Amino acid sequence: MFKTEIKAADIDCDGCPNDTARMFNYCGVCGIRQCAREKKLANCAFCSEYSCAKLDKGLLHFPEARALLESLRKG
Repeated sequence: MFKTEIKAADIDCDGCPNDTARMFNYCGVCGIRQCAREKKLANCAFCSEYSCAKLDKGLLHFPEARALLESLRKG
């Protein structure tokens, strides 16, 4: 879909709130990650503004990620 080859090791990540070396390259410019960090949230599932336009656009091609966030919201 993005016309690039990405190996599993390239996306080994500890999640949005972390600043570890294990971060996907895009994380440094991701607006969704920046928003979650500014709000001091573990992820968007815990946001009072869930689901916002920024998240909806970011998850457009990732229904599995949306399903995971939905399950986290349900507890």
